[in-house]
Amino acid sequence: MCGSILQGDENTVIHVWESIAWKGFTKEATEKKFNVIVTGDWNLNNLHNEYEWTKYYEQDIREFGGTDEEASLVIGGEATLWGTRVDETDVITLAWPRGAAVAERLWSKNPETIEEFSQRIGELRCRMLYNNIEAHPVNGPGFCPTKIIRT
Repeated sequence: MCGSILQGDENTVIHVWESIAWKGFTKEATEKKFNVIVTGDWNLNNLHNEYEWTKYYEQDIREFGGTDEEASLVIGGEATLWGTRVDETDVITLAWPRGAAVAERLWSKNPETIEEFSQRIGELRCRMLYNNIEAHPVNGPGFCPTKIIRT
């Protein structure tokens, strides 16, 4: 997204997917009264640290240096997972449960602490494994408690 091409009518929604400069682009779009959907740093392909879900959880897409009015123009966000680095063999393990950190931030107005959410995201991974859904470790090496047998 570049300022020289940032134009449209009042129904235009801008998708800011740039991870490094997302705050500046979001500010620019909202200053021009556009509604915005932000990806920002929620690119699940970024595997600099495989346990970096905390970075996703800490990102608040309404904190970009805008006014309250500009922040109200941020109408949502999304996590992305680009096909250039993923295929059918690892899409689920890369998306989940790390994507749950993004979902929590988009859904909850008052997020938990990292420590509180860390326990819940670990439990989510175990539930996924119990249901034969391969899910990437989120808190480093560990284990899941014995599977509960359903009757």
